[in-house]
Amino acid sequence: MKLKLSDDVIENLNDLIGQEEREESGEVASEDWMPSLNPTQWEIFNSNKKNVFAYGERASGKSIGFLHKIIRHAYEGFNAMVMIVVKVRSMATNGGVWTNLIYDVLPQWERGLGIKCSEEKMDEMRCRYVFIENRHGGWSKIFLMSLPHEEQVAPRVKGIEPSMVYIDEITSMEGPAYYDALVQQVGRKKGARVPQQYCASCNPEGPSHWCYELFCERGFNDDGERPDFDVFHVPISENQHNIPEDYYDRVMGAVANDPIDYARLVEGKWVDRPSGDA
Repeated sequence: MKLKLSDDVIENLNDLIGQEEREESGEVASEDWMPSLNPTQWEIFNSNKKNVFAYGERASGKSIGFLHKIIRHAYEGFNAMVMIVVKVRSMATNGGVWTNLIYDVLPQWERGLGIKCSEEKMDEMRCRYVFIENRHGGWSKIFLMSLPHEEQVAPRVKGIEPSMVYIDEITSMEGPAYYDALVQQVGRKKGARVPQQYCASCNPEGPSHWCYELFCERGFNDDGERPDFDVFHVPISENQHNIPEDYYDRVMGAVANDPIDYARLVEGKWVDRPSGDA
């Protein structure tokens, strides 16, 4: 006589087998789990200011710090909604910020904290999105939107109420509408239960770039403090253990004959290119 197992029993056995495999590999989800971050990434991760900005050298880990912050926001928030903005979609999906979210950072949270997420999908506006189960028993949404032209920003984001906005490579954006129009949409989501924030990261350009005023000059009170702004320089020295050994040498070689690019991409400085330079 053959014993027939119910579907529920089979599912429970599969769960137990999966748990044993995770235990053997050291990938057991834990309520105490936290991501492995560099020192400045931790500061980004824990900042509760309304505006959180980071700039630094190429491959310094700026966007990875923000991606962990995004997932934490989605997990801890009540039906939170995170809007990731790039200039061109391919910047994010061909090895960029969205690729890193889906294939690197999010799986770390699935293994470490045991969070659940939906399959990646695309809406009628061709915006990619995923849902993440939050700790309140609901679902939070993370979606990607490309905004290639400044005049598109205000009309395209009207009516969207994100609890967090993250602009990747904000110095590639044309003008201040990428802040002024988007920041007005943040903070309107009721009952989010997490700080509602505008976040951005970039390689530095020069003091004449519109972002410099936003990153370095705006929001000071009479005491010289910036109560609504946190701005972090993320040095590549903190992240060299995470990048291929020869990558830094490649960057150094590429900018060796350009002191402006060297200052920006290797030293993380805001430096203008002299007038007339190509």
